[in-house]
Amino acid sequence: IGKNYEERKMKMNVIEVSDLGKHYPLFDLKNISFEVKQGEITGFIGINGSGKTTTIKCLMNLIKQDHGEIKLFGKSYRDDEIEIKNKIGVVLDNDYFFQELTMNEMKKIVSISYSNWNDDRFHYFMNKFALNEKQKIKSLSKGMKMKYALALAMSHDAELLIMDEPTSGLDPLVRDELDTILLDFVKDGKHSVFFSTHVTSDLDKIADNIIFLDKGILLFEKKKEELLKEYIKISGPLNRLSDDLNSQCINIIISGNSFVGILKNNALSDEVLTEFTQMQPTIEDIMIGYLKEEKSYA
Repeated sequence: IGKNYEERKMKMNVIEVSDLGKHYPLFDLKNISFEVKQGEITGFIGINGSGKTTTIKCLMNLIKQDHGEIKLFGKSYRDDEIEIKNKIGVVLDNDYFFQELTMNEMKKIVSISYSNWNDDRFHYFMNKFALNEKQKIKSLSKGMKMKYALALAMSHDAELLIMDEPTSGLDPLVRDELDTILLDFVKDGKHSVFFSTHVTSDLDKIADNIIFLDKGILLFEKKKEELLKEYIKISGPLNRLSDDLNSQCINIIISGNSFVGILKNNALSDEVLTEFTQMQPTIEDIMIGYLKEEKSYA
């Protein structure tokens, strides 16, 4: 772990957020700070309404924060907006394309925004994703639109992909294709992904880091492997669920005469753990348990 920590410290920060705050009448983004490293996939998780999209809109300079500082590639929008936006590609959940246009016609509109647009790369990705440039956008499935958005995002030599709920509503096969695309994108160590989602199963497979936001508050920022090592999932017969064990679990699911619990890895002795079936928890297991634990202290 020490070696990995030192190696990560040496990586460039592609995103630096410090004390970011944004106020709305019914919601506050509350002084959040985090970093995203070059060459890594960072999962940005939280239930709907947690503040993920507000944060991303601030990262893209689509809305102005009330306070705090945002730097991308060590630069701020205040001084280097054009340079920053040339280096980022964006994939959003909402459909922002003109539906009556073909993909090629929409590409012509998008491409003029980037000084380093590369038509050859665009055609490469369109072929790779089996997309027909002459097809109208309104006829595309949700998965095809996501792939088209990726082709646009990666055709101007973007170093950072910012993605807001890109897998929402997609079938498992398309989501698996996206995971492969993103892993391929970052494998050279020079490209990075900031991936906002509430579908955390994708992040179990591909994320390097997890940032967890809830109700506008940053709950934690951790390496995925370290996070998963902190917790354990156990199952056993319901008659073995003592009051003490119940209090140790951050989440308990009871089904018939058995239970499944999520708890800190060091909460029970090895001797006690041998009495139960032990499993690796998922990010979703930890997220749900963490939210329930937070509510219990409210």
